[in-house]
Amino acid sequence: PVNAIDVGLEALSQLGVKFGKKISKLVLARELIKTKHMMKGLCIMSLSDHFTMDDENRLLAMNIMDMLLAITYGSNQALFVLITLKTVQWSVSYGVSKYSSMAFACYGILLCSGMGDVAEGIKFGKVSMSLLERFSAKDMESKVILANSAFVSAWAEPGYLTHKHCLRGYEVGMQTGDITWAMLNIKNGTEIALIVGKPLSYVEEECRSCFKVMHEYKQKHVINWLLPVWQFVLNLMGCSNDPSVLSGSVMQQEDLLKHCNENEDRNLRNIITLYRLWAAFYFEEFDLAGTLVQDIQDMNQTNRATNIIWRCALLQGLTAFTLAQRNKSRKWKAHATKITLKVQEWVKKGAVNCNHILFMLEAEMAVLNGEKELAKQKYDAAITASARVGFIHDRALANERAGKYMLQSGDTY
Repeated sequence: PVNAIDVGLEALSQLGVKFGKKISKLVLARELIKTKHMMKGLCIMSLSDHFTMDDENRLLAMNIMDMLLAITYGSNQALFVLITLKTVQWSVSYGVSKYSSMAFACYGILLCSGMGDVAEGIKFGKVSMSLLERFSAKDMESKVILANSAFVSAWAEPGYLTHKHCLRGYEVGMQTGDITWAMLNIKNGTEIALIVGKPLSYVEEECRSCFKVMHEYKQKHVINWLLPVWQFVLNLMGCSNDPSVLSGSVMQQEDLLKHCNENEDRNLRNIITLYRLWAAFYFEEFDLAGTLVQDIQDMNQTNRATNIIWRCALLQGLTAFTLAQRNKSRKWKAHATKITLKVQEWVKKGAVNCNHILFMLEAEMAVLNGEKELAKQKYDAAITASARVGFIHDRALANERAGKYMLQSGDTY
């Protein structure tokens, strides 16, 4: 990736577009303020009908920056942000093109993650999809769908719709020969299928089918991201000697972690840790879950804006509350409070899919504080909210947590 980035930056330099080798926080802040100022007073949705960019040199530069966005997302976050802001600025100032669809999708990612404005991010996601249709940009469709479904709409769109979009991204990617983006879409679709509560047999078969196609097209990197999901599903189906360990017929936990260490792959390590945490919590290995909560690195740096972020918050929060209740630990209560406040901010900014998570964490806080009636109200709200967005597993989890608490307190609910 480093060589590809250098080649791309050199090509841009010859077109008069220069990015410094060292990108300071001051530079990023300045460009962000400039972008937000350009948007001031502008109807975001009107960008779908903005005038068209017709300068050939700028279109060529937009093409190069579009390719760099895909490379820098996982390898150079500062450059990813700077290129995103540049492509958005150009789209507003010099006109939109098919490349603007990815530019606005990536800006939506920034809004949904570091800038914490989900509602605005979703608007830019909608603009990006509209521009795909306007320019009949089928060659861009697979990656723009992934950018939206995995990083933007996943915060507020019902899960079954996100799953449907992922399948479309896979289909069009295969049709256009955009294999890597097709594979990423189907991998993301598999994760969404698990979250929304598709039958485990269906998810397992989907993982198996994905693996065959990924293997055929030599998509080793994407396979590594799929394996923890697949093994977790098998563990839930009882196909593992120890369900809290991601080792079995499709992967060996220690081998994949060794690969992460050897390749400094923090992204994959966090994915593995998340599914280990998920398994440990489900199978009530709470001490292990507590260790994993502390092992997770900065998820928002490696998995920016994905559904993994709020999935991790749910499991971290519930683990912290469980350990705080069991051990009467101030440390774990403080950690649980920190997670709850973070989710609260997401919900305030429009993250509809986090409503039930917030209610569940607030219920746990009420339990910790001995507020039985408030706990009932919050558990009920969590059950209703999770059902509304189609997260069946989370609805079951909220029912289970509520039931256990009421039994312990001698209440029939």
